[in-house]
Amino acid sequence: MDGTGRGLLAKLESGSHKAAALAIAEWVGEDPRRFAELLGHATGGDATFSPRAIRAAGLCLDRHPAWLIAHLDGLLDLLESTAFHPSLPRFVLRALATAPVPAGREGRILTAAFSALSGTAGIAAQAYAITVMKRFAADSPELLAEARGWIVEMLPDASAAVRSRARRDFGIGRRG
Repeated sequence: MDGTGRGLLAKLESGSHKAAALAIAEWVGEDPRRFAELLGHATGGDATFSPRAIRAAGLCLDRHPAWLIAHLDGLLDLLESTAFHPSLPRFVLRALATAPVPAGREGRILTAAFSALSGTAGIAAQAYAITVMKRFAADSPELLAEARGWIVEMLPDASAAVRSRARRDFGIGRRG
């Protein structure tokens, strides 16, 4: 049975290596229903399946960024809670850096980005949060100034990746 259900579980059980994620993304193919099923495992909280499903879902969104729209509110709800796998913020913020987003979600998206920067999100999530802030605050000088202030404040203790992203997206910390 490789259409749905047990077929996806078998693929998730096959391992956490890149080849397994590619096989799952191939299984999803062009089917948004399969993507929804995969995302259910990504957000389900299982310590084994969630990170595997998140990795594959990221590959799917690379091919179909508009698929994020149908799931955006639920993903933002999860990020506002504490009931998610630690790799979920990176996945969501990475997608939000480029995916199309319906109007009216900017506030929640910026809140998620600020939370990632000020909380315990991993380094990659923090770097993507900077890009998301730049993208969604671009039309508001006040929000850009606030984002810049947050970034400047956290920069002394930030990782090299976060400092690099701050230089690239905001021109903060430029040398010379």
